[in-house]
Amino acid sequence: DEINRNFAITNTFYMINILHDIYFNLGFDEKAGNFQDINYTNEGKGNDSVVVLNYNFPSDDNSLYPIPRITLGYYNRTGEERSSGLDNSVLIHEYSHLVYEAATRIANEPAGHPVFCNYGFIPRGIQEGTVDFFAELFQYKKSNNRNDLYTVGKYVKAIRAVPITSDMSINNLKYSDIRYRGGMEYEKETENDNYFFGNVWATMLHEALYNL
Repeated sequence: DEINRNFAITNTFYMINILHDIYFNLGFDEKAGNFQDINYTNEGKGNDSVVVLNYNFPSDDNSLYPIPRITLGYYNRTGEERSSGLDNSVLIHEYSHLVYEAATRIANEPAGHPVFCNYGFIPRGIQEGTVDFFAELFQYKKSNNRNDLYTVGKYVKAIRAVPITSDMSINNLKYSDIRYRGGMEYEKETENDNYFFGNVWATMLHEALYNL
């Protein structure tokens, strides 16, 4: 309804601006291309603010992120519409895609050459896992422990193979679960999936965090 739609839009506006500021403090500044109309330092190109389309389409899969735009759908897995604009983990995930893409573009296009390192099963899986991990990291509390269960898209009932946790009785994913021959020929359909690879990668990053 209109009230919930406005609520989702307001939450999205707030979270995207908060994420902009958090990433700025982490080094994703104007020179790095941090999606601002006006660059007050006169560094970077400017005029590249993020456009977020909320409640734009029904979705049973995911939210799309062509740079610098985020398209947020609504999910209907439980018989009721749930906007991904009300799921902060989805907002962190999608905005982090933009930052990841921008960072790899800066690192790999010093002479304006196209970036190919973001495409293909392994690079896409690494990116999905990294932005899932950011969604966990940005909501981290001192009271958390490594065996807590963390799921990206919990509110909208988005699907990952297993939650991110160190509890091996719930998540026993290992890098060896991604089996492939010759680099591109995969043994199982589920293993030829960016999100499955991402689930493994996010679990590895989770373990690294708690072993610091």
